[in-house]
Amino acid sequence: MQPSRDTDLNRQLLGIARFELRYPMQRRSGHAIRPTSLCTLIACLVVLATPVRAASDPTRVLLDGTRSDPVYRRIESELRLLEIQVAQGSGAASLPSLGSDSNPGEPAAVVHVEPTRVVISLGQRHAGGELVIQRRPGQSPGIVALAAVELLRARMLHPREAAGSTPPSGPSDSSDRTASPSKDQNAPSSPPATASARSAARPWGLFVGPGAAASAGGVPAAVVVHVAADWRSRVGLYAAARLVPGLTRTSWEIAAGRCTQQIGWAGVAGGYAFVFARDQLALAFGAGGGVLRSSYQTVPDAANKASEALSGVAWAGTLHGETSLAWYPLAHLGLALSGLLATTTSSIELPNRARTLPESSNANQTGASFGRPLGLVSLGLAARL
Repeated sequence: MQPSRDTDLNRQLLGIARFELRYPMQRRSGHAIRPTSLCTLIACLVVLATPVRAASDPTRVLLDGTRSDPVYRRIESELRLLEIQVAQGSGAASLPSLGSDSNPGEPAAVVHVEPTRVVISLGQRHAGGELVIQRRPGQSPGIVALAAVELLRARMLHPREAAGSTPPSGPSDSSDRTASPSKDQNAPSSPPATASARSAARPWGLFVGPGAAASAGGVPAAVVVHVAADWRSRVGLYAAARLVPGLTRTSWEIAAGRCTQQIGWAGVAGGYAFVFARDQLALAFGAGGGVLRSSYQTVPDAANKASEALSGVAWAGTLHGETSLAWYPLAHLGLALSGLLATTTSSIELPNRARTLPESSNANQTGASFGRPLGLVSLGLAARL
């Protein structure tokens, strides 16, 4: 090994110290030893007593995973920016031997990048144990990578404080201890919550808004009110209950009179919701079934003395598919556009004239039908709770 600059300086200081020690009480020009000489002697002794820092090996981290994974690539880039040597491997190094004094050549930590999580196995020099960062669907690879790198850096800088006030008693204790970003007291502040995390924190949703229901068969579209409640899981699956109460009526002309209809519908559905744009947009697709109620009444014209009013109630089951797009400019409140296309298990037939009196020769005629198919479009307020 070539002598370093620190070694040359130490040799020069050592020569000065020997000279001063050899002639400690020498008089110069009849005067006592100068204070500067005494200061020089003390400085030389301090420097010589200070151990020269050996050129230690740079910190090495073993990175295990698939190189095509964006989280893997981002972690590798961040570690190199921190001047940490990154070695690719299969993660075969055992936890008890990582970065220990008896194995200085071993890496200080092993980072396992898995499809569902990132596991950081720490060596003995850094208090041992594991840090686990979960990967959620739709989570940004950069956020996961930065969280892993910051946790690793915090543990390497402050191993004892990050691991706890009591040092680990042995390899078996440290290898079984698992830490998470939220429990690491000395880790940097947590990164911003991801889309899936915020959605999981608000699993319940409400929707209310006006809409229009239309069906082929000669019945005009009706203005309705759509109310819904849903629950969304962490992985995006949702279940919803929907209601269209019979609050409004639709009226149209029939032969010698008018017909009025009032509809109500209730159903359930399930599907999958895609959350993106930092949880501000949610696109959902689903399917379900329900029950449709139609209440109708025919009223003859005042001049039609051969007919009288006719009323009735019809029920039918429904099967439907649905989709919705929600935008949340606020954390808990937004707008949603919902669409639903259904068909009834049996067609609801509506009369096209009032009931004919017995003395009239005209017979009842069934003209309009409702429910095959049935479409519902609504726009309203959406809330996440």
